[in-house]
Amino acid sequence: MSLKQECIDMINLIIEPLRKNDYGFYDLETDSIRDFCEKTGEDITYSDCQGCENYGKDCPYKKMVQVDVSFWDGADCQRNYVFGRSSVKCQGICSIKNRKQLMSEMAELKSELESYKDWCAEFGTRYDDYLDYAKEFAEKLKEKYLFFTLVNTEIIPIIFHTDYGMRDGKIDYRTQGNLHIVENQNVINVFCCMRDVEETKRTIRHEVLHYMLYISGLKHKDNTAIFHYLCEEHDANAYMKMENVEQELYDQLISGLGALKNLSNGQKNLEENYTSNYICMLLAVGSDEENSLYGDLCKNGKEILQLLNLKKMVG
Repeated sequence: MSLKQECIDMINLIIEPLRKNDYGFYDLETDSIRDFCEKTGEDITYSDCQGCENYGKDCPYKKMVQVDVSFWDGADCQRNYVFGRSSVKCQGICSIKNRKQLMSEMAELKSELESYKDWCAEFGTRYDDYLDYAKEFAEKLKEKYLFFTLVNTEIIPIIFHTDYGMRDGKIDYRTQGNLHIVENQNVINVFCCMRDVEETKRTIRHEVLHYMLYISGLKHKDNTAIFHYLCEEHDANAYMKMENVEQELYDQLISGLGALKNLSNGQKNLEENYTSNYICMLLAVGSDEENSLYGDLCKNGKEILQLLNLKKMVG
C-alpha cells in the first residue's frame, strides 16, 4: 500500500468517531489544487484574506500547488501532504518521505482534532452559561430601572463567536461586541468569547446595556451620558469619550445624584421618594421632553437636577 493511501485510510479512521458525534465538518480531498500564501504559508483556498495589505488585489504571494492529500476540519486545522516529491517546496505543505514520518504526522493530527473536540464541548457549555448570564443581567437591570420594565428579557438576541470581529474595517482580536440594528431585527454579537470569561461577561454587560436602552427608546450610543453612567454602575467599560453636551449632562447627573443622596439621609420624605427622583434624573440625561413616553418624567428630572445643583452651589 502506498504512503498516500495509508494517509487517507488513517485520516478516515481518525475522523470517523468524530463524525458520529457530530463534532464538525471534515473535508478530505486527493490530488487537489490549493492556493498558498508564500508570506505566511497558509492555505488560502477558501480564505478571503481580509486584513492583508493585498486584499482585493492581484496578490504576488499567491501560489497554486497540487497536493496529494488535503484535509480541513472546517475550522483551524488544515493539512496538506505530498508524498515522495522533493520538487514540491512550499511553506505550509508537508512532504512525507517514509512511514515513520507518516505515523508521526497522523499522531499529531489525531491529538489536535481530539483537543478541538474537547474545546467544542467546552464552548457549548460556556455558550449556555453566557446566555444565562445575559438574561440574568438583563433581568437585574429591569428590576432596578423603571424605564426597562417593558423590555422582554426572556429572549436576548445574542450570538457568541469564538473568532475575531471587525472594528473600523480592520480585524480586531480583542474580546469585544456590537449591537447590530436592522429595522425590527436586533442582534448582539460578542467576539473572542473563549479567551477570558470575566472580560466576556464585561462585554456582555456592555452590549446588553446598549440593547436595553435602545429597546426602551432612550439614548443608547457609546458617547452618551446615560450609557457612561450605567456602564460605570455595572462595570461595563464605557470606552468612548463623550461629546461636550453629553459630558455636561453626565457631570450634572453625578453632582445631582451625590446631592440627592446626602439630602435624603435622615429625611423620611426624601428617602421614600429617592427611587422615583433617581429614575427621573436618569431620564433627564437619557431622554428629552419631546419623548411621548418619558417626556414628563424627563422634565421633572431636569427640574430636580437644577434644584439639587443649585443647592450644592449655594451651600
